[in-house]
Amino acid sequence: MHKVFRFNIFIFLAIVLFGCGGGGDHDPVEWNFDKSEITENKPASTATLNVDVYLDVTGSMEGFSVPGQSNFGRFIDDIEATCQNTWRETDIKYYKYGSRVDSISREEFVSAKNEKTIFTDGTINNKTDFANAIRNTTSQRVSVFITDLFYSNNDINAVVRTIKDKCIEKGIEVGVAGVTSDFNGSVGDLGQGLRRIKVDKQRTLFALVFGDQTNIDLLFRSLRNKPYITGDQFLVFANKPTQSFEVNLEKDRQSKQINKSSLPKKAYEKYGNVFAFTMKERETHGLAHLELILQKDQLTPGYGAANIKAQVFKRTASEKDSVAADGEVKISNVKISGAKLTSDLEITNNDPEGKYSYAVYFTLDNTVPLTMPQWVKDISSASVDSVAYGKTLNLEKLLTDVSTSHVTAMQPKIAKFYIYLEKK
Repeated sequence: MHKVFRFNIFIFLAIVLFGCGGGGDHDPVEWNFDKSEITENKPASTATLNVDVYLDVTGSMEGFSVPGQSNFGRFIDDIEATCQNTWRETDIKYYKYGSRVDSISREEFVSAKNEKTIFTDGTINNKTDFANAIRNTTSQRVSVFITDLFYSNNDINAVVRTIKDKCIEKGIEVGVAGVTSDFNGSVGDLGQGLRRIKVDKQRTLFALVFGDQTNIDLLFRSLRNKPYITGDQFLVFANKPTQSFEVNLEKDRQSKQINKSSLPKKAYEKYGNVFAFTMKERETHGLAHLELILQKDQLTPGYGAANIKAQVFKRTASEKDSVAADGEVKISNVKISGAKLTSDLEITNNDPEGKYSYAVYFTLDNTVPLTMPQWVKDISSASVDSVAYGKTLNLEKLLTDVSTSHVTAMQPKIAKFYIYLEKK
């Protein structure tokens, strides 16, 4: 029995010391290869959803209240029906906001389309306490703010900071829909020292929507069917702006230091974003070429080559945790044409013989502003004088700053792929 026991101990130690191999002899810890980390949003729900509708009653909104039928009036009438058609059961609550937030009845809300009374209360219409207005937004409900987004340069920083602090950093996503309507009144925020400008033509008001991207998309899908809403006047700041992506990575034909290899496990083939290479131990550099086919959410801001950066993490067989390795996988010569993104990719590895793996994320650079859609540019103006012609003061700057705050806080990723590198 004693000899058998000693023999079993010997076998056990042999398995531990030799059967499992040294630190560089077995595959690095597996990553989360599934693309849903980038592309999958919550499944659409058409069940019960609570909706809060807030009407901006500050002075610059009064001119939208006109006799007869207007697009503003149609939008006011449609909000409840649109929500009820989108979700089977909808509990809608109505509010007005300016210097404070007051609960109002549906009848009072609807009266705003023709009656100016709701806009003339001097105790609420003289300024906008936007931070107080959006403090109850969550991703579990939809909050719709009907407003003209009329802000001076002095206001914009405070509004953007509020949206960032109260919504974006809590994971709440933001949508914007534009509705152009007849306007007859004066524009000028009483609290900012801007002169009052008489406007008697069409202006654009907005539905600023806070919630989950899936619910925002459902609501916008319903609104796009309305004949009085221009089909392209929608914008979404989404945490996952990519709907789908395909990756191809090939070594440069002139790069002799690196060679393509078979994947460590055949099961990795199904993901389509895992690639394997070998490199001789004495080599440190290899060049490859990347091609990405990206299908982005069409309602999200645009991006170009300057907006793209790589975020890289590395694992070795002996280490369970990953470490940042942006210096070991670098992209250059990035080009975007339609849905195709191409770039050169340089791998630098100064490690000894062993097996290594990299997770490479393509993310958006918060130092380079994303591009607002053309409809935003068309109706935006940095000049107060253009407001008289139906332009929206500082709209592009406001939405660009919100976009930058969103990219900074959420670091949206547009694609990912993995590289296995064996040095031998």
